[in-house]
Amino acid sequence: MAYLERNGRRLHFELDGSQGSPVLMLMGFGMSIKGWLRQRPALASSHRLVLLDNAGIGGSDPPPRRRWSMRDMAADALTLVDALELPSVHVVGVSMGGMIAQQLALDAPERVRSLSLVVTHPGGRFLLPPLRGLRLFAQLNFLPIGRLARSPKLSNSPDGAKPVDTLLELLFPMPYIESRREELQRLFSYPPSPAATRLSQLWAVLAHQPGARLSLLSAIPSLVVGAAKDVLIEPKASEVLASRINAQRFVLMPQAGHGVMFQCHEALNRHLLEHFAETDATQQAR
Repeated sequence: MAYLERNGRRLHFELDGSQGSPVLMLMGFGMSIKGWLRQRPALASSHRLVLLDNAGIGGSDPPPRRRWSMRDMAADALTLVDALELPSVHVVGVSMGGMIAQQLALDAPERVRSLSLVVTHPGGRFLLPPLRGLRLFAQLNFLPIGRLARSPKLSNSPDGAKPVDTLLELLFPMPYIESRREELQRLFSYPPSPAATRLSQLWAVLAHQPGARLSLLSAIPSLVVGAAKDVLIEPKASEVLASRINAQRFVLMPQAGHGVMFQCHEALNRHLLEHFAETDATQQAR
């Protein structure tokens, strides 16, 4: 396991691939770098991957204070890029990781070769999920399991739903879950991240308000990916984000939920690789 020391904290990271332009991969709320399971083989075949566990997640030490911010997490990521002596990187962020990526690009645009923002939002009115997603998120992270699962307005799961069932409903449309429930339960049954870390990350998410500054990112080649069946990030949020940063590519996955990186991994990986290749070709031609 590889670690970077920053201000007395250890940050866990992993490297994958040995050639091609570097790609920094930033994970979402409460998730470790294990969440990149279905991206790593495809992307590492032609790129050097840098995967970081955010503070308090996986092998990384917890944040030093409760009020953590996107700027703090972006600074952790940039410190890693500096330590690896990478002049610039393609930055891929999913969900909360996409908010970290936005902040990193605002703070150090010269270090961002391209941006890929997957199922994430630009802040503002999109800070809170739609009602069903909000209830599922609260049930999974902050309320006793089973208390809200009995509400037919919330869930199709049986009474006393397990945490993994709630997580699956948050990530995937019900037809997709029913088609492979046992496989998904096995793959997504793992201990939750520490409650204190989730509270710190929630604080950062709720404070994510880049506003008009997002227009400053229009010079960075950007890909935005939304999911039409997402109950956590309203699909309209991805469209608005793409408009505000003048993204070169906007893709809406019609059957995907918030777990698009697992559910539609082949299509997502293809879009990422095409975006990296176009950016690299353009920059090499200059």
